[in-house]
Amino acid sequence: MILFMVIPTQVFAQKNNIRMQIGIAKRFFPLTLENKSFTTNPRGIYFNSHRQFANYNLSLDISKKIIKQKFDLQISNYLRYGHNHYQRNYVPDGYEEVKKIKSDHFIDMVYNWKLKKSKWKNFSFLIGAGVGLMNVNSGYSFQEAIGTDSAGNPYKIPVHGNFKFSAPRIIIGAQANRFRVFLILHGTPDDNYEPYLTIWPEVKLSYSFLQVKLR
Repeated sequence: MILFMVIPTQVFAQKNNIRMQIGIAKRFFPLTLENKSFTTNPRGIYFNSHRQFANYNLSLDISKKIIKQKFDLQISNYLRYGHNHYQRNYVPDGYEEVKKIKSDHFIDMVYNWKLKKSKWKNFSFLIGAGVGLMNVNSGYSFQEAIGTDSAGNPYKIPVHGNFKFSAPRIIIGAQANRFRVFLILHGTPDDNYEPYLTIWPEVKLSYSFLQVKLR
């Protein structure tokens, strides 16, 4: 898992600086926009949808102004620790919760619209879009006990996989001095990872703490 993604030098070979922003993001439960005609368990594993999707994240954004200083080309990374799944390999009468470190990684293009009035010179609206990979983690792999054989020995089956998926997103926000606030809508599978059109909303607050000058 890579939290800090490497940025090609030629992408930022411009005259102004690279900006780094740290922040906190709150994710809410996803909103499915289609009527569900069926519900299965495509991963073959038990998990709590609310605990997987409704969470807090640390974020790190690395951005560079391009195209006449009106757009930000942005690499956005998220990190969190929390619920991943349940398994029964060690608890015969119940389920053991397994938690994981997870990350998300996006490439975004954000338009920066500054207001013309002089008293608002440090304020701007932000709108953009991006695409990335979500729920990146070490996955799951274990032998799940599902019963006993005729001799009374535990009968187990192998269970392995990952919850990661690719997702587009729309970004709406505002900036005042070094602070930015965003409403971000991710296009994802539904809360059971079925292919229904679903919006996973996020609110993020970030602060620009470092600018790196390029020669």
